[in-house]
Amino acid sequence: MFKHKLNTPENPILEFQIESGKYEGYSFKAKDISPCMEPTCDCGNIYFSDGLDAKTRKVYTLDVNSNRVSDYSNEKNPHTDFAKALENEIKEDDWTQLYEFFFNLKSSLCEFIEPKDVNYEFSKQGIKDIKEGFVVGNSSILPWSLTFPMNIEGVEYDVEDFYCLNPTCNCKDVVFFVRKDEADKFCMSFLHNYKTKTWEIEEIYDNTINPNQILEAFKEKRTDLIAQVAPLRHEKLRQILKNDLAKKLEEEPISNPTIGRNDLCFCGSGKKYKKCHGA
Repeated sequence: MFKHKLNTPENPILEFQIESGKYEGYSFKAKDISPCMEPTCDCGNIYFSDGLDAKTRKVYTLDVNSNRVSDYSNEKNPHTDFAKALENEIKEDDWTQLYEFFFNLKSSLCEFIEPKDVNYEFSKQGIKDIKEGFVVGNSSILPWSLTFPMNIEGVEYDVEDFYCLNPTCNCKDVVFFVRKDEADKFCMSFLHNYKTKTWEIEEIYDNTINPNQILEAFKEKRTDLIAQVAPLRHEKLRQILKNDLAKKLEEEPISNPTIGRNDLCFCGSGKKYKKCHGA
């Protein structure tokens, strides 16, 4: 038997009673319930403890991505017999409700969190790619962000938004990549300028689709939402990158401290040093 009450912040409950097997009759009431609240983490972990003394207390995780219970305290063998027994008490409908709870919590966090509170580290290759014009997916940095699903004549599509973060560019473009039926690969992409309100098909990767139909359906269903969301996400991602670059500059000494005030700034902003980090 498994009971839960997580949608209300007061007195959340995770309660198990094992009804068969080695641990039959064992009752378990979780304390200190704590979903992962790291916005850049793609895990689906809800952490909980058995509420015993801190020295003997065990911590478990409900992973809403894989529908598994693990003994977080046991690094070598997290899927212990006891964790499996707890897992067997959770029905499919319960996992669905737990996933919805976790998704709503994390997606809200990703939408409303301030850039200063996002600790994301771009790789050197990632920064190089950005400066060369590669676009970055919002969900690649904030993985639980909302995407833009839609149904066209019974076919499910999911649309993800990507942005240019090049520090020297001030474009207002968002590139949307489209997946069909939860496929691994994108079937097309289209470009939207949220300042000029223009749309255009960019690439077609699957010749079996009707790209104009998909674009028109997306414009009809999502234009109003995109007008609100895209500028905010674009600016947030730019600021997250800017914060990471500033952090890297603090950690690594400038290789050429004698940079001229009229030289381009070392941070890649495209501005003169005197107008940027030399101000």
